[in-house]
Amino acid sequence: MPTPFARELACGIVKDHFGDQVETVCRTLLEKGQLGLSLQDLARHTSLPPPSLRSALLVLVQHNCAQAFRQQTDDTGPLVRTPTLYIALQDSILPRLRFPKFMDQANELLGEEAEAVVEALLEHGRLSLHQLVQRAMAKAGSADPSAAKMGAQVRQQLLEALSVLVHERLVERVGSPEPMLQPRGAGTDAPKTASRARVRTRAMMEASGYFDSEEHRVVVAARCSDALRFQLPAAWVLSGGGDNAAGGAGGGGAGGMAVDGSAGADGGMTAAAAAAAAKFKRKRVVLDDEEEEGGGAPSAKRAATGAAGGAGGAEKQAGGNTEDSGVLWRVNYEEFLRRTRHQTIVDFVRESIDPGASIITAAMLHAGKNQETSSDTHTQHPSHSTP
Repeated sequence: MPTPFARELACGIVKDHFGDQVETVCRTLLEKGQLGLSLQDLARHTSLPPPSLRSALLVLVQHNCAQAFRQQTDDTGPLVRTPTLYIALQDSILPRLRFPKFMDQANELLGEEAEAVVEALLEHGRLSLHQLVQRAMAKAGSADPSAAKMGAQVRQQLLEALSVLVHERLVERVGSPEPMLQPRGAGTDAPKTASRARVRTRAMMEASGYFDSEEHRVVVAARCSDALRFQLPAAWVLSGGGDNAAGGAGGGGAGGMAVDGSAGADGGMTAAAAAAAAKFKRKRVVLDDEEEEGGGAPSAKRAATGAAGGAGGAEKQAGGNTEDSGVLWRVNYEEFLRRTRHQTIVDFVRESIDPGASIITAAMLHAGKNQETSSDTHTQHPSHSTP
């Protein structure tokens, strides 16, 4: 259960970041809405006018500080409309204090382009690729006649950086905007088509008391399956944006262990990320050299990419690709916190014992990362290895 001190800290963070009205709504949800509150309940408790209340809720949802959901009842059917409830996500509010650390991690892991994507997502909560391109173009102040060409280049750079971040599970798709939550004791909220590994993980989470909080039940119900959560759109892969992510597929995605045990799954550059970042940088250098040799004219590969990415017509520049606009992305706080936690543990073991022990510790943490549902020690599970 969240402590009163954590609630006060979360309310203070929301007040500093979004203002008094948003803080009022957040405090009401944290103190009186542990099981969810409807819009009418919020209006009665906060005494805010409807436009201000809706705006405050939109801000909280946009920045992943609140989640809408519906509670399934026995008489829920196709003609029965259950009310929409809202719940504050305290575990997504407190990590806002670590946003500068998240940006530093992205820069150290994948470079400035990845840091720019993480910064945009942290600033706006959730964005599509087209919105990321618009933000980058606005910051660059591109009002010159070659804006179309520059927009295609910026889009390709952001697409490559975002693909690597998704492959490293530092960025994820936004889940269901309004999931249907089953009553307690009526079975799991996971879809019937869930894999055996996911069902097993959920069973361990339930046994450890992870679902005691309504907040956790709502978060898990709204989250996409792992197959879709870190899946790149097909159009990105066909246009070459997924090459970087595929370059390190052998590393397992969520961060491999570094050879020296000082980085990798635990906060540093993994083998998969190193291969992806190296390929990303080599591609950028080759394309820049080709443009310089051709007197500033783009190469055939860059021209083809630009045509596919946005230079092919005013429609994509104005409205964006349909698939880009329909997929929203956000920062995966859990992965950033997990890497920070693992790196701290590995550094402590290296200083307390020796580098060899830190390598073994990093391997154990990497092997059990999929079963990590919380930082509490009683929810962790032993690792098994064969010599």
